[in-house]
Amino acid sequence: MSIKKRWQPISLEKVLKEKNSKINFIEGIITVCGSGSATERHGMSINYFLFNSSMNNNIFENSDGEILIVVQQGKILITTELGRISVEPNFIAVIPRGIKFKIDLIDCSDCRGYFVEIFSGHFELPDRGVIGANNLASEKDFEIPTAW
Repeated sequence: MSIKKRWQPISLEKVLKEKNSKINFIEGIITVCGSGSATERHGMSINYFLFNSSMNNNIFENSDGEILIVVQQGKILITTELGRISVEPNFIAVIPRGIKFKIDLIDCSDCRGYFVEIFSGHFELPDRGVIGANNLASEKDFEIPTAW
């Protein structure tokens, strides 16, 4: 009897068989779990994404909550109403509620990662407290979109 690993990367080939041969960010979202309710403005959801096509002339607006995107493979360009920002592995991006955006691939054939969506409040950095800035992120570690 074999043991199935729960958190193995999702196979792009398997998703492509189920969907079209080219999928964009929105079409490649797979919800893993969630709690609460977007309509009642409390809770969160955790989602995988994988895609092999840019959104091109399409845009998306998430009115449910803020999104924190973590890229695991590939490099993307997020174009929002506020500007553009490129995100690669080991970086995260936060898109506030109600902001229109599109996601395009940069120099890669596909992209994978996950995003967390919170339905209430905002993502906040923790206070540094009594330990000061040692080993914690400071303002210099953050980028903002380039106006466009």
